[in-house]
Amino acid sequence: MTKVIPLGHLLVRNIWPSLIAWWVVYIADYYLTIHTAHLYETGLKEHVVLEGSFELTPALQRDVDRLRRFSPRFVAALLLSSVVLLVLWFLAMRLLDLPELFSFAIGALLLRELALLTRHIRNLVLFLTARTPGSLSGRVQYARWVTLRISATELFTFAGLFFLLYLAVGSWSLLGGTASTLVSGVQHWSGSRKLYLSAQRSIH
Repeated sequence: MTKVIPLGHLLVRNIWPSLIAWWVVYIADYYLTIHTAHLYETGLKEHVVLEGSFELTPALQRDVDRLRRFSPRFVAALLLSSVVLLVLWFLAMRLLDLPELFSFAIGALLLRELALLTRHIRNLVLFLTARTPGSLSGRVQYARWVTLRISATELFTFAGLFFLLYLAVGSWSLLGGTASTLVSGVQHWSGSRKLYLSAQRSIH
């Protein structure tokens, strides 16, 4: 009988599947962002206006707004994160004999990207549907703080889901995903609150 190797075990024991998985989801995240930003600019913007950049990550906003297929910032971030993964894997698996550390780290990266890819897929369906005549009518504009608050709420939802799964199966990868989506959610919520308070002060 063929022995089945659990995916989590494969990702932790061997660095290459982890790096390949990371490259796939991170590259998919960027290029789905570029594609949906293009669809937004060429169709949806007639009905839905987003204040500020389409991209929420400050470091990539300029490249996404310009719809750049090749982004030096993105490539640098991919290479830097890959080096960090290599170092963490060596420390956890070769020096410290602490696979839980790397499991937490790879889960933090991959599961946060899973949450973002889910958002991209939803946006892709909406933006493509919006190209059908009569599918949308009227016009709505989102303040930047509203966009950030919606993003924070989605991330908190994924953090809660990952934590419940962690309680059920005890995977350190799920705990890492919980931590990364929670931190990102707090960052977006904090940014939303600052912009909201600034907008209220300008009104009064």
